[in-house]
Amino acid sequence: MTKTWTGTVGVAKFGLFKKGIADKLTYDTKVEETPVSSIFNVKFENVPLADELGNPVQYEIKELGAEDKAVANGDTLTLK
Repeated sequence: MTKTWTGTVGVAKFGLFKKGIADKLTYDTKVEETPVSSIFNVKFENVPLADELGNPVQYEIKELGAEDKAVANGDTLTLK
């Protein structure tokens, strides 16, 4: 699963979530540079495409703020 980030990633952190669920899943985040200096790919590997019953799973990649909680749209962050 990959999300493209436009702008400088810097110290921003990202998490993988099942759509509509607030708890972050425990997959390692990989941030990769692209040939364009202001575009990065945020990746999670080996993520199951279906649940134990074979139903497709929808995921969301979100930016994380304090205490590794997902940032809501419009939240203001201070990156250190």
